[in-house]
Formats: sequence, C-alpha cells, structure tokens
Amino acid sequence: MRRRQTDIPTAARATALAELGYSGTQIEALTGINARTVWGILNNEASWGEIKETPVFKHNRLKQKEALETASRMLAGKCLIEVEKKIDKVSAYQAVGMYGILRQNERLDAGEPTGIVGHAMDRNPSNLSKLWPRLCLKP
Repeated sequence: MRRRQTDIPTAARATALAELGYSGTQIEALTGINARTVWGILNNEASWGEIKETPVFKHNRLKQKEALETASRMLAGKCLIEVEKKIDKVSAYQAVGMYGILRQNERLDAGEPTGIVGHAMDRNPSNLSKLWPRLCLKP
C-alpha cells in the first residue's frame, strides 16, 4: 500500500509554518501532513533537501510565508480593535500585557529579535569599575 505523496505547495506551507515557530503537531493539524512527514521535510529527509532547493519550492514557501504573515497582521489588527472597544474594562497591566504579546508576535513574524541579549564575555572588566558608580542610586 503506497502512502499519499506530499505536494510541493503543502510542503512549502509546512516549512513556512515551521519558520514562523509552529511545532510539528501544530503543522500537522493545519496542513494534514503527518507530523513524522513534517519532520522529514524540515530535516531534509529522503529527497526533501534537494526539493527544497528548487526554485518552485522556494517560490511556494515565500508565497505561503507572506500569506501567513498577512493573516497574522490582520488578526492582530482585529484584536487591537476589540481591545480598544473594551479598554475601559481592563487594567493598565492587562492592556500592556496584551499589547506586548501582539507586538512580540509581530516582531517574530517579521524575523526581528524579540529580546535584548548581552554577553558577559563581550564586556571589558576594566570598564565595570567606571560603570558601577553610575548605576548605584545615591540617597
């Protein structure tokens, strides 16, 4: 018994969803592709590595990603409209939290970083002695 073949547009959609942070089981629910097959596509199993390098696949992945990003932005806009309608019923804390979630997802969809990361090894220890007095609060 031969299993159903996954077509390129559907595989491209799965890849685009993964690039946006969806898990294999979430992709399975959205595309109908078995989670194991999704894993194979994402990890270049069988001939998927070669297929993913073709112009047709790249074009389909780009189109799918654009469609998903557009849908995400539209949903965020609708959410903001609903929040604005009920803004008098929420606390400032809730409003800021909702905005933060929507903004972070927008940045994730755009491929931007969502946090500031510093590395201790990037710092020059001799400069810390100069910085410390500036950071301390004076009574």
